Amino acid sequence: MLVAPGQVERAFDDGFMYRAQFSEWYFAQAPLPASFSTQPLSSLLEVIGVTLGAFVTGGVVGLWYVVRMANLAAFSAGHLLGVLGGPQWIGVALPIWSILQIVGAGGLVVICAEPLLADRFSALGAWLTRRRRPLLWFGAIYAAGLLAEWIMPTFWHFHR
Repeated sequence: MLVAPGQVERAFDDGFMYRAQFSEWYFAQAPLPASFSTQPLSSLLEVIGVTLGAFVTGGVVGLWYVVRMANLAAFSAGHLLGVLGGPQWIGVALPIWSILQIVGAGGLVVICAEPLLADRFSALGAWLTRRRRPLLWFGAIYAAGLLAEWIMPTFWHFHR
């Protein structure tokens, strides 16, 4: 049960339209809104913001993108749970690609913010050597989320 659905929609740019497009995707098999396949430029900007933005700003820009991802995922999941009729549908309402992207991007932000926050900007080679494995892991998780978002939405329809 949403307490004030109209208020939540206003928290997002074109929240009403996003909610309608998300419903269209799920029930009418329209393209997934705000995805890599429908909006490649904004998705690329998101990838740059998560990585380079976090690196240059000590995580501020990257964290903004991660919070935005999490908020959109929660908004979409909340809407879909309300329509589908219960918390037992959480595995459907919160798709795996959203979880992978949030986890991967969150890890990348933390790692990419370290040189500026720890005042080790001059020792980037040592940082890259030391943080290579987590960078690869979180980068792979994030990339897997983007790939899943590109492939899986077509098959992600489990309604009655």
